[in-house]
Formats: sequence, C-alpha cells, structure tokens
Amino acid sequence: MGSKIGRNWIRTIRLYAVWSVVYLIFSIPAWIETGWFSAWAFVDYAIGAVTKGSHYHLWYLLSVIYALPIYYFTLKYIPDMFYTPIIAVLYIIKSVSNVYLEWMSGSVQEIFGLLEKMRMSGLREAIIVIIPYLLTGRQVKKQRLTMRISAFGLICSMALLFFESFVCRKYGQESVCYAVFRLPASFFLFQFILNIQIKRPTKMLRDMSIWIYCIHPIFIEILSKHYQIHSLVLYLVVVLFSISSSVLLMKSLERKRVPM
Repeated sequence: MGSKIGRNWIRTIRLYAVWSVVYLIFSIPAWIETGWFSAWAFVDYAIGAVTKGSHYHLWYLLSVIYALPIYYFTLKYIPDMFYTPIIAVLYIIKSVSNVYLEWMSGSVQEIFGLLEKMRMSGLREAIIVIIPYLLTGRQVKKQRLTMRISAFGLICSMALLFFESFVCRKYGQESVCYAVFRLPASFFLFQFILNIQIKRPTKMLRDMSIWIYCIHPIFIEILSKHYQIHSLVLYLVVVLFSISSSVLLMKSLERKRVPM
C-alpha cells in the first residue's frame, strides 16, 4: 500500500480502536441499567465493531478502514478516465437506497433491500460512500478549477441540492443525507475553498474536527436525559461542550507530546 495511504490507514485503525474502547467503557453503565450486561454483550460489541461500527457514529471510521485498501488498488490498477463514472455509479446507488428507494418499483426495492440487509454494513458503506468521496477528493486536488468556475458551480449545485431536498421532504422523504446533488456540491465547495487560500492552522482545525466527531455523542447521550433530544438547547450545549473539551484534550496531549 502507498506510504501515505498506509500511514493514514494505520492512523485510522488506531483511532478507531481507541474510541471503540472508550465507548465500550461508556456503554457499560447503560448495559447494567437495562440488564444487558453479560458476556454476550461484549461479544455482540466486538462483532459490531468489525461489521457496522462499535458505536453508532463510528461507522465512518470503520468504513474508512475498509475503504483505504480498496482506494489504493483503485488508484494502482484502474485508469483515471474511469474515476468519474465509478464515483457517479457508486454514489447514485447510495442515493437511491437512502433517498429514493420507496418511490422505485417493487423489483428495484427487492434488489436494494438485499444491499441494506448486508451484514457487513461497514464494508458496504466503504464501497458506496467512502470510495466515491475519496475519489472526489482526488479529483478536487488534481482538477483545480478557477475561482469563477468553482463559485458558479457551487452556487448552481447548492441551488439544485436545496431544490432536491425540498422536493423530497415535501413528498414525505425524511432522510436526504445522500441527495444526488450533495456530491457535486461538495466537489465545488472544496474547489472554492482551495481558491480562497485561507491561511489558517489547518492541522489544528483538522485534529479538532476529529476530536469533535469522536467525542460529541458522549455529550448527546448524557445531556439528552435532561433535554429533549431535538431541542435547540441540547444542540448548542453539545456544540459548546464538544469544542471546549476537544481544545482542552488537544492542549493536554500537546503538553505531554503524545500523538493522537
């Protein structure tokens, strides 16, 4: 595996393992409270850790772990000219299964139903979610657009994304996370950001975003006992606690010179 991809792969495995242990410890009191605490609970947690994600939000890290070797072999053995079709096909599969499936014919629903029942959901998401985004990131880096084109593309793709999401919600579709125009909007957004050339401590912001992603469910689960799960107050408090705790932990590790 390429040296850079290999380093990122090892780093992701290490990150996932650490936070899986953290959430295992965090889950034990709830297991005791609900009567789930047993040897099987630990076995079930271990199985989930290699199939769908040890905690509900950690599916992403697990999928990245599965995706990086596939990404490496894609770059090594598949010509560049096929990347855009691969991105389109894989992402449309995810978009259909997540957003548009209920409006499809019965036969299509049966086929996609098998996909959703796939036990190794981490591997499934690696292929139809992470790979398209990894390849899109590569295209962003390789196919740099001018500020004018990236701004125009961003405006158009965002407008289409809002319209698509509005129509889907209007006709009863609650989940629009993987709307079709989300991917092109992401592509033009990053092109636009690269053209701005903002001089910021990008490594610090990158590390902080990882910390926030990893730690925020702890605050959601603790605070949701006192606030309604969809309340604005809960959202703002979780944001505040997640950011502040991430900064404190990063500063603490920097003083100890312990890499994340």
